[in-house]
Amino acid sequence: MAVKDYKKTQANILVVDDTPANLRLLTELLKSRDYSVRPVPNGRLALSGAQAIPPDLILLDIKMPEMDGFEVCRQLKSNEITRKIPVIFISAMSDTEDKLTGFSAGGVDFITKPFQENEVLARVETHIALRQVQNELERKNILLHQEIIEREKIESELTDYRNHLEELVSTRTVALTETNEKLYHEIDKRKQVEINLKESHQRLQRLSAYQEAVREAERTRNAREIHDELGHVLTAMKIDASWLLNQLPQNAKPLLKKTNTILELINRTISTVQRISRNLRPGLLDDLGLIDAIEWQTQEYQERTEIKCQIDLPSIETLDLNPEITTAIFRIYQEILSNIARHSGATDVNISMVEQKNFIELKVSDNGRGITQDEVNATESFGIMGIQERLYPWKGTVKIEGKTGVGTIVTVLVPTDSKEKNR
Repeated sequence: MAVKDYKKTQANILVVDDTPANLRLLTELLKSRDYSVRPVPNGRLALSGAQAIPPDLILLDIKMPEMDGFEVCRQLKSNEITRKIPVIFISAMSDTEDKLTGFSAGGVDFITKPFQENEVLARVETHIALRQVQNELERKNILLHQEIIEREKIESELTDYRNHLEELVSTRTVALTETNEKLYHEIDKRKQVEINLKESHQRLQRLSAYQEAVREAERTRNAREIHDELGHVLTAMKIDASWLLNQLPQNAKPLLKKTNTILELINRTISTVQRISRNLRPGLLDDLGLIDAIEWQTQEYQERTEIKCQIDLPSIETLDLNPEITTAIFRIYQEILSNIARHSGATDVNISMVEQKNFIELKVSDNGRGITQDEVNATESFGIMGIQERLYPWKGTVKIEGKTGVGTIVTVLVPTDSKEKNR
């Protein structure tokens, strides 16, 4: 899909010019491309109209009586309602100083009089598309924020439920000592409570596993949606902007510079979209498997943290694991690396994975300060508890050993027979 075809019928453009002929010319030109156009003859009406119904783009003449375009733009950018609306200045001026003033006031581009229809449409379509991509990214951020809030709410409810169960056990235990006459009766009740607790714990673990699967599926869906939809749009924008750059005359240095700036902005946005997509769900994990995903994650971690990593993994993907356990092991590996970066102060990390007779072993060791046993057993060690919860459906175990000043070793074991679980 080309940039010029991207949802243009939904775009609302405010055109501000005190010259009726220019106002009429721009209005007819933009309406011919199915844009919704609102013409106004002065800056005061432009400010009130933009606040009442914020447009997607403003074409703003500079030389106007009472209030020039620079001042109108400054007031637009100082208002929370209108500050994000892109402004393209319209002017017969071509001085560099005037353009610098326009960019300082908050403008994103210039259109020079007399108008060239193709130039006007190209600049309008480019900035409308950029505005719509920006709005879509903001919408995705809001959805992710809402997901985080919902997750925190669920975790809070689970914590309250666990506290309630602990209070119930305490109450039952105190009741056992009240009288000898009710001793055996209270013992039976305590056993029943313990059974209920075990069943509740199992249900909570199953719920936790289900929630993790749902979150992973949502991450995958969001990653694909961001990559496919926004990636395609940005690629189309880059192609069109490159075409525009090649069509400009070499002596039009301001236009060449501005077009190059637009291309740089598109490239940065593409990189941001790719990074968000990879963080949500690495494509290597689904396409090439666990080994390649771990190698990629290790390289990215090493570049980001400057912690030297040595890995010893099978040269060929030989682990016949179903997608759920592959995801669990990869997320556990991410959590281990994250804890090393946050808490250990390490400079070197060694990673190995082997398949033994009855189990798969992932071992990660560092040369950091060394975790203490109290830290391993602490109730606020949510990272360790998260690893244990991820291993529960597969009957796996995690062993964490630390020695002060030497480092920490984390060993994750997954029984081989868990390969067939849930297939």
